[in-house]
This record gives sequence, structure tokens and C-alpha cells, in this order.
Amino acid sequence: MSLLRLSSVVIRISELLNMKFIGRRNIQTPIGRAIVEVIEYHNAGRYVERDYAIARLEMLAKHLEEIKKYDENLLNKFKNKIKREESYYGFRFEAAIAASLIRKNIKFEKTEAPDFTIHYQGQELYIEATTVRLSKPKKKALKNKIINAIRRKYRKEYCNQKTALFIDITNLLHHNIIYGKILQYKNIKNIVKKALSKHGFGSILMFAYICNLDLKRYEFNYIRVDNDTIDPLLEKFLDQYYPIKGITVYNYHVFEKAN
Repeated sequence: MSLLRLSSVVIRISELLNMKFIGRRNIQTPIGRAIVEVIEYHNAGRYVERDYAIARLEMLAKHLEEIKKYDENLLNKFKNKIKREESYYGFRFEAAIAASLIRKNIKFEKTEAPDFTIHYQGQELYIEATTVRLSKPKKKALKNKIINAIRRKYRKEYCNQKTALFIDITNLLHHNIIYGKILQYKNIKNIVKKALSKHGFGSILMFAYICNLDLKRYEFNYIRVDNDTIDPLLEKFLDQYYPIKGITVYNYHVFEKAN
């Protein structure tokens, strides 16, 4: 049954992206490697990991289908990024954000610098997206990488109280766990709160794709930290669509990357 799921999701992604995952070139893309990984898990009898790896691909297909239904031209914009290795993970995160906005019936435009312009209550708000990655575990990597991601955007024109910075920290969490150090929510919040006091974003939302082992599902979760001087309208927008949940997942697994 699981390999039938794999076959089904590969067909869906192939049709959406107009890609065939046959031959060395396409198998070596991030999606191609994810497909191979599923087969390797299956052959090794690692069925739980296989099923979560399939779930990651199914989430990608779901996001792409939501984007296509909303605006096929928007999907075509994403297609241009997905085939390039250096831009894939940025694309994947932006696609997840776009699908989230679509699902919530939020009016938006896909722009560049910042990545999304939100139309809310007759005004414009903004979302800038970035990903942070490591090649291997390092001490204090999660803290330093998050701070550097904020600093890199500091002098941009859109770095202001009406802009939320969305950061994909999936890879950082993965390597942090390998290193044997799990940062608590309160510690991450304090790190970001301190960085926000010196920089101009209204809010920081840190996202991660995780396997919730208790609920046996693949999730896209976030931690939100607001600047004390956040624009009131941005705060209202985030409270409505990306509220501070206060939900803790205790038993989870984080893959090295999202697919």
C-alpha cells in the first residue's frame, strides 16, 4: 500500500511540475532524492521512516495543488525556481506559505523583496521568507543562524513594523538534535526577542516541518515572537491567522530537510 502511495504522489508532483523523475539528472534533484530515499527506507525495512518520507512528498503535492487551483500563473513562477538546486529550499518554503495563505482565504500578491504583499482591512502588510541551513551539526548553530538571518534583512527597505519575517528552521532543528542539544521554546523566544529589539521587523515566525509521533502525522508548526513595537494591524492579522498557540509537541522527529 505504501509504495502505491509513493507511485500516486510521484505522478501528482510530476504532472504539477512537468517533471519526470527518470534518469540521473532528475533523480539528483531534491525531489528525486526524496523519492529514492523512500525506496531505500522500504528496502531496509524502515517502514515508519518510509511512511513519514512519503507524507513529506504528499504535503508538497498538496501545497502545489492548492497553488494551482488558486492561480496557475503563480504555480508557473514557482516552477522556475524548483528545478535549480540553489533555490529549491527557498521555493519549498515560499510554496508552503502561499498554500497557507490560500487555505486561510487571505488576499495576497506574490512579490519580491518582500516575498508576499498582504491586503488586509484596506491596507498592505508584508511577509518576507527565508531559510536557514547547515551542512553539519555545530555548537550554538541554531542561535547564531537565526540571529544572522534577521541581521541579513536588517537594512532592507521592507524591514519595518508592518513586516513579519518567516524563517524555515527545519534543518537547524534537525542538526541541533543530532548535536544532542534541544533548545526549549522559552530559550528560542528569548533569543529572538533580544534580536528583535535591535532590528525593525514587527514579528518573527520560525517554522519547522516535524513528524508528530504521538499523532502519527507530518506537521508544519511555528513559533511566533512579536516585537514590542509591532504595528497594531500586523498584530491583529497575525492574531487572526497565525495565533500564538501555546501547544507543545513532546514526541517528534525532524528530518534534515523539507520536501
